Amino acid sequence: MQNTNVLENERKFGVEQVKRILNSDISLLKDLCKRASLEPKRDRNGAVYFSKDDLQILKKLKDLHLHTMELQRKNRKAIEKLPKPVETNVSQEMVMQQNRLNWEATLNNLENNIVQRISTTLSEKMEGLDEVVVELIRAKTENETLRQRVNELNKEVFALKNELASYKPAMFGLYSKKDTDNFLF
Repeated sequence: MQNTNVLENERKFGVEQVKRILNSDISLLKDLCKRASLEPKRDRNGAVYFSKDDLQILKKLKDLHLHTMELQRKNRKAIEKLPKPVETNVSQEMVMQQNRLNWEATLNNLENNIVQRISTTLSEKMEGLDEVVVELIRAKTENETLRQRVNELNKEVFALKNELASYKPAMFGLYSKKDTDNFLF
């Protein structure tokens, strides 16, 4: 029985043992387990353990992790060693002037677009307004013509009333015309 316990102990590694073997802390161990999609197992007592295969996978993953970190560090150093572009005040002034010109061109373009849109809209509205003004003038002219016609008819009615008033009834349905002054307006 002790022989089987020894075999089981050789196959099972506790968290503290794995930390010592990998020479890492608990956060790195958790990170490695997540990357390898490993879930530690629990025994009957609820203690967490790793199998020998799990430990080998974690070792390989840690080695790959360290190798990747080293490569990234070397790449950063190589990038830092690259010569930086030399900037001069003249080039900065040219860039600023170019930016200013770009802004001015953009603003001029925007202004032209706005003016064009407003002109188009006003032209469309004015075309409709021109038609309304022509119709208004035609209606006003017609109104004046009708007023003149009404005045002429009123004068004619007045003249006819005066003429009618000049006839006085005589006997048996006969009428006699009396002399009146003709009033003309």
